[in-house]
Amino acid sequence: MTQSNNWHDPDLNMIRDVVAHTSDGCEGCLALGTRWEHLMLCLTCGYVGCSDGSPMRHARHHAE
Repeated sequence: MTQSNNWHDPDLNMIRDVVAHTSDGCEGCLALGTRWEHLMLCLTCGYVGCSDGSPMRHARHHAE
């Protein structure tokens, strides 16, 4: 059985050239005064959120 390389993730169509909303840290954590571990950038809108390794997981909540 051969595997096709024609698979395409439909979410890739949503990627845009974005500018980060802030360079200061996680937008949600900055607003709440909480801490973050790692940051992630939304490639569709420029939102900067903290990763799942952070207590608040703002990037995941943004993506959902």
